[in-house]
Amino acid sequence: SIVIGDKLQNWIPGKNGKPKKILEDKFVPELERRGLLSVMPPRPKDTNFSCNLPRTRFKCLEIPYKDFVHFSGENKPWQHGLVHSRKARSWYGEARNWFEELKKLNKRFDIGLDVDNWRENHTEYMGESPFGYIA
Repeated sequence: SIVIGDKLQNWIPGKNGKPKKILEDKFVPELERRGLLSVMPPRPKDTNFSCNLPRTRFKCLEIPYKDFVHFSGENKPWQHGLVHSRKARSWYGEARNWFEELKKLNKRFDIGLDVDNWRENHTEYMGESPFGYIA
């Protein structure tokens, strides 16, 4: 599935290895038709997307953009822990929320991460992006 603006596209493998589009519709109406709006994740706390700017307002108002936080480039919480000297103050609220959710998942599924001591125990493996920094 791909979300582009307010459109939802679903693709499957087609003949000869070429992708085949099986759905293109408006995102929110499609979720409503399938009864999925009630199972959307809770809106992230402390989002800071410059909601008053016309060109970025959609990130605060529209599904799916209002329902996730994208940590771009080298600014992913798992790369730095909560100590990141180059980030604006607003980043810390989003990163803290990410770690709070990770703590819940860690406890629920007994993953065995030391979330409270992330930098000391996990940045050796998580400090760099294996896929680069394009997105």
